Amino acid sequence: MQISPNPKILLNSTLLKSMDQLKEYPISDVKVISDGGSAVHCVSTVELLVPDSVREEPTILEFGDGRTLETKYCGTLLLKTPSGNVHLKNTIVIPGCPCIIISEPLFDLAGVMINKGNGKISFTRDTDGEVVMSGRLTRNKQYEMAVQPVRVQSVKTIAHNGNSSPEKDLSFCESLIWPIGSIVDYGWSRAQRLLTMSSKETEFADVHF
Repeated sequence: MQISPNPKILLNSTLLKSMDQLKEYPISDVKVISDGGSAVHCVSTVELLVPDSVREEPTILEFGDGRTLETKYCGTLLLKTPSGNVHLKNTIVIPGCPCIIISEPLFDLAGVMINKGNGKISFTRDTDGEVVMSGRLTRNKQYEMAVQPVRVQSVKTIAHNGNSSPEKDLSFCESLIWPIGSIVDYGWSRAQRLLTMSSKETEFADVHF
């Protein structure tokens, strides 16, 4: 039986053009940037994905400099917005990615209209005209979104405190997110926090892409 090769995707990112940009970045400094060219949504670590959604799906990404990288994991990224939650499926983990990259082309294909002007950006659903999320142009000429990545706990509750330790029966995904603790810093226009929710608490989320 012939084994199919891993799929290859041209990243085409306007932000992440070279593998030389990949390095260790503090998760506390994570920013969510809208990318007009990226073919996929990207995060730097599985710690930023919904644990029960993480799956192993090797993919080869080709960067603008012609070099390729094989990624291993993907899953659902949950973003908290002023109007609710946004679930981004099939988000690819690129170790060392400098920020959370959301793909404008994927939103376009999902029926979301993207408007830019006067240093602002907004994502509006075609069906009802509701603004899904918005952002602003930074000094680096990048559109930083006014959203918060949410660290979702698995169905098994992980109550992190200084006197506790992971149980031996934690799932693989749970063991990966344990070291981060329950809350870490998140940088936007003012001091905010990376939110933590249980799986059940996210059931009210109403926007999936």
